Amino acid sequence: MVLIAVHGAAARFLPAERGTLALGLALEHADREVVVRDVAALHERLVADAKSFVHRGAATWWGSDQVRVHSVRRYRKDSEVADVVQAAAAEVRVKFRDFGALSDWVEQAGSLEGVTVADIDWTVTEAHRTQVQREVRVQAVRDATQRAEAYAAAIGAESVELQALWEPGLRPGADSHAGGGFTTRAMLSASGSSGFELRPDDIEIAAEVTADFLVRLPA
Repeated sequence: MVLIAVHGAAARFLPAERGTLALGLALEHADREVVVRDVAALHERLVADAKSFVHRGAATWWGSDQVRVHSVRRYRKDSEVADVVQAAAAEVRVKFRDFGALSDWVEQAGSLEGVTVADIDWTVTEAHRTQVQREVRVQAVRDATQRAEAYAAAIGAESVELQALWEPGLRPGADSHAGGGFTTRAMLSASGSSGFELRPDDIEIAAEVTADFLVRLPA
């Protein structure tokens, strides 16, 4: 009997189906009441936009943090003298299905004083992700089996018998590491002189396994 240890992998690339935009709100002022009022007004405006996106079907979800206030010491240029200012901040997040609406809001909201684009997280729907993850896991096992069969044929064996199968990091004695799962990337590019075109990279859904097979050599 001969033991053959192999690695199996599979991946699928899917176009992004959802984009969650996180907008950061932050302003500073010497007067605490003034900065709270200004950020609260800005927060209210963006939350109203977020609700309207969900209401008309351009987005599936929105969320928001409360306005937070804290003191900040700002040192004057080339001086050890510091001024204490009041800083207020919040965040608004919207999960878009309509990327045209997302792109328009990046341009519109991002032009407001005190608003920054904190992050855009690209993904696919949960149901689609679960379905494809199951498929690539099956494909990864098939890949491992085919590798073992190829090695077995090379040494004159006719069949292989699976002994053990591990996901990444679970094989005894192996270094633990993350494998498979979601990897996402996004790219924001200029589209003419009047706006931005959002072009997310495809979403990679991948699975990896290692497996041990026994092969019986001919007598």
